Amino acid sequence: MTEKSKKTRCSFCNKKTGLITFTCNCGGIFCQKHRYTHTHNCKYKEEKKEESKGKIKALNPKTESSTLVKID
Repeated sequence: MTEKSKKTRCSFCNKKTGLITFTCNCGGIFCQKHRYTHTHNCKYKEEKKEESKGKIKALNPKTESSTLVKID
């Protein structure tokens, strides 16, 4: 008997991935078409958004402007 080779398949569409596979933080292996978070309905999409918002907020601190006194 010959052992059947196990092909990797996309977790979203079940298509054979071939040589190039893409892994996501959600634990899935995806084809080229579904490698991005918005194409495979990633459950970590909202978490990534909040993390990015936090990074932007940390890198851009709030500045206060001072009012100028008008000289008459």
